[in-house]
Amino acid sequence: MLGLGESGNYAASDASALLKATRNMIYLEEGDVAELTCNGYRIVNCLNGGLVQEVERTVHESNLASEAIEMGPYAFHAEGDI
Repeated sequence: MLGLGESGNYAASDASALLKATRNMIYLEEGDVAELTCNGYRIVNCLNGGLVQEVERTVHESNLASEAIEMGPYAFHAEGDI
């Protein structure tokens, strides 16, 4: 996913990773490749038989509360079965 901020643009695997920088996010779709610059972005999709085609994706405003992702007293997130 992409995060579009006033001081730059960002890429992350999850919305929670972007909340400190921006709430404006674009969810990429299968086959999408993004090029980010400080001033903009470009998304192309290359699933259509190898044809590279520029595409538009909707910008969403996240309503995820930053408190919901805080780790509290924990130093890291647990992975796998506990």
